[in-house]
Amino acid sequence: MEGPLSGIRVLALENYLAGPVASMTMGDLGAEVIKIEPPQGDLSRLTFGPNHKGESSHFLSWNRNKKSVVLDLRTATGKEAFYDLVRISDVVLNNFRPGVMERLGAGYATLKGLNPRIVCVNLTGMGPSGPYRDRPAVESTAAGISGILSVTGEPGGRPVRPGPAMSDLANAMYAVIATLSSLYERERTGVGQNVDVSLLGASVAFMGYHICYYACSGIIPQPLGSGYPFTAPYGAYKTKEGYVVLGPCWPRIARAVGAEWLTDDPRFATAEARLEHRAELDAEIEKALVEATAEEWLDIFYAEDIVAGPLKTVDQVVVDPQVNHLNMILDLEHSLGGTVKVAGNPVMMDSLRGVHSAPPVLGQHTDQVLKELLHYPEERLRSLKEEQAANFGETQEHTRKER
Repeated sequence: MEGPLSGIRVLALENYLAGPVASMTMGDLGAEVIKIEPPQGDLSRLTFGPNHKGESSHFLSWNRNKKSVVLDLRTATGKEAFYDLVRISDVVLNNFRPGVMERLGAGYATLKGLNPRIVCVNLTGMGPSGPYRDRPAVESTAAGISGILSVTGEPGGRPVRPGPAMSDLANAMYAVIATLSSLYERERTGVGQNVDVSLLGASVAFMGYHICYYACSGIIPQPLGSGYPFTAPYGAYKTKEGYVVLGPCWPRIARAVGAEWLTDDPRFATAEARLEHRAELDAEIEKALVEATAEEWLDIFYAEDIVAGPLKTVDQVVVDPQVNHLNMILDLEHSLGGTVKVAGNPVMMDSLRGVHSAPPVLGQHTDQVLKELLHYPEERLRSLKEEQAANFGETQEHTRKER
């Protein structure tokens, strides 16, 4: 890959989602990402469900444009190899619980001593300090504590988890922003720094509007289905066949669906009134929409320049012409054979070009990295192997068969 981050080397010690998404994003932008895995690999490799030749779909989703190097940091020789990589790298990223990196001998104080220019990025659950510091956390618990689950779902219904892992994705994006900001600052100061981004903090940041809404009104925000807090009509509406998703285009929506009389109804005459009577307005719109299919209504809405779109399922998304025009569906040739279909990166830049690489199998690049970057002789490689401090890909077939 060539891109704005070409020449930046990232060492990623990560599992599951937030860390892998952050490092993958930097890899998409041209960074060299070396995924440092323990002997058993990233835990997402072991998740059950759909797979490609034994490689978990969860792992495949978030690990393209990376090299897999297996080092056991619990061994002296494995740790020394990691330290050698730190000396020639720019970023060390991890999404472990607080204190784990220190126990591995890889805390910021240690790494800074090896390389004063290193940027250490820690993606934690509840944060590096505070009363919740040592609690285990995943995206659903962060979504619960941050209030995301309290505003997601249908009015009066049970809390609903957003389809995508919003808290993890938010954490990853803020981590990328923090990393790039730190690298930019390093250009001025000549030194790196320690960065912390928490799952909880990123989740609360995504609740910015709801928090301000509450502060200004004293009203506790509630779930609105697919609606939006300050405008109606808005959201997904059922038609004769399928759903349409409508944006804020009142009163043109009323005219387009042949229900212009709604604009004269006192319940819907003002924006404030429509919010108060949102449920009644939605019901009236759906009464009109059942007269035609989603496809037929969309032709009408587009002709009137009304903000509208279809509600597509994943099988429809992957063949959507605009989605593919934006290069958002990638077919990557996998080292085990065949191709892997993954979602692309939405960033388009003049300086960004190159071929994406498929997610690596466990230990696929250990030999290459230790030889080409660290110039380790064969004798040292044999020693690492004999001490089980490094894995050169020999156990990957065994691991896949066990799954």
